[in-house]
Parts: sequence; C-alpha cells; structure tokens
Amino acid sequence: MCEVLKDILVNGGHEVETVPDGSEGVKLFKKKDFHLVFTDLGMPTKSGWQVAKEVKKINKNTPVALITGWEVQLDRSKLKKSGVDLVINKPFKVDQVLRLVQEGMELKRVPRGVKRK
Repeated sequence: MCEVLKDILVNGGHEVETVPDGSEGVKLFKKKDFHLVFTDLGMPTKSGWQVAKEVKKINKNTPVALITGWEVQLDRSKLKKSGVDLVINKPFKVDQVLRLVQEGMELKRVPRGVKRK
C-alpha cells in the first residue's frame, strides 16, 4: 500500500519519503520538515493514532492524514483530539488522494484556532 500511495503522490508532482513503520516515521519527522504526513491506522511498532499524536507534539501545524481499511466514524472534534486532520479509506482512488493533499495544504495555510467557513 505504501508503494501505491508513493506512486500516486510522485506522479502528482509531490516529493515523498516512505518508512517501513510508525516508529521510523516519527524519527524521520523529527529530523525533517514535511508539509503533510500520511499514516496507516494499522502498522508495526506504532498505530496511526500514535503517530498522529507524536507528530502533533513535534509540530502541531503539520496536517496528518489517516489511511484506514476500517471505517473510521469519528466526529471532527474526536479526530482533532487524536491529532488526525484528514481520513481516507481504502481502497482509495488516485483523485481522492490528490484531493486530500490539496485539503491538507489548505489546512496548513489556515492558522490554528481560526474557523474555516
């Protein structure tokens, strides 16, 4: 799944770095600045929820997108509290991923605490 997502993003004109698990993702995030983080809900070493919380502790302004094969039915406030800004369900389509990236970039531009219309 990681390689498929990487191919979609690279073909969409984005720079992408991948890691094999959640712990490695958090380590990489501590070293580099990223515009958006994709994390899978079910991963080795750390869940997507754990990765999202740790990313937000490091940089609260980086949008986090949770990828899941399970239906995640949480309201917006619960997602935010967990550090998750966006959710995409598997199987996903190329246009869904690229739209999600656009949405993530819009979130990054809007200062936290400012309500969106």
